[in-house]
Amino acid sequence: DRSRELEIADCVDATFIFQWEESGAQRRQRVMYFGKFRGVMTRLEDKNLVKFAVSISAKGGFEVRNIRMVV
Repeated sequence: DRSRELEIADCVDATFIFQWEESGAQRRQRVMYFGKFRGVMTRLEDKNLVKFAVSISAKGGFEVRNIRMVV
């Protein structure tokens, strides 16, 4: 329930959002972005660093790849 998600998000300093994204001819990618990052978000937005390509695997664990600038 969305209202419950927002209530929980209000209690923390940072939230990460994971979703699938399709961009042009590329295949689907799992992306992560900060929904909220108290004290840091404005700096990330100023530099347009807001989306990260991520992968999660048993061998590599959680990996952030291809930090992309999104205009």
